[in-house]
Amino acid sequence: MVVNEPTPSNRLSAFSLIELLAVVAIVGLLATLLVPVTQKVIGNARGSKCLSNLRQLGVGWHAYATDHDGRLPSVGWKNAGNNPDNPGIRDYVGLPSVLGSDPWRRATVFTCPELQANPSTRTEEALFRTYSVNQLAADVYSGIPPAGLKKKLSAIQRPSQFAVAMDGICDLSRPANDRYTTTVRNFGGTPLDQIQRPHAGRTAVLYADGHAEHVDSVTILDTSPNSVFWRDPG
Repeated sequence: MVVNEPTPSNRLSAFSLIELLAVVAIVGLLATLLVPVTQKVIGNARGSKCLSNLRQLGVGWHAYATDHDGRLPSVGWKNAGNNPDNPGIRDYVGLPSVLGSDPWRRATVFTCPELQANPSTRTEEALFRTYSVNQLAADVYSGIPPAGLKKKLSAIQRPSQFAVAMDGICDLSRPANDRYTTTVRNFGGTPLDQIQRPHAGRTAVLYADGHAEHVDSVTILDTSPNSVFWRDPG
């Protein structure tokens, strides 16, 4: 009895071991190439969102000044506008005034999404905030004001160059509910090297005219008394 051998057309096709290994190698190579690209895209999106957050805070900052005869909100600007000792802009950016209210216990326009995505730099304080305010760009409302304080919007001579707020000072040795300082300045011992630069080595900054952009470390670390960025000197 003659047994007919299967023809090429009716054989079951299958990968050889070499072909399988080649496919695995190609998939691994593609994954290696795609991961950095994906991370860069995500980082760019978070950087854009961070700038958008700061612009919204800028709108609230200006709205507060408009409603208060040009006077600027306090350095503790995360507080409610109805707090006479420490008025802030929370009411002006759609956040509730009550401490435990939702969504005030979640990430808001007061937080940088890139910093919040990193466990070592995220904040878990009751009033989520990763942005620090330039101490000279907001009123203190109590205590002794520092020299050069801009109590009113009209006192800022170069608003497009004068920083209002930025990715904040973060002490990584402290717990997540107490990492960020409320204010930042380039005088009096402020640790400028702790100002975060999460956007490809740059810091997101809000300026007094309401625009926001990413700034390099040279500007951030400037301790000159003539710095327009930090002090807007006359």
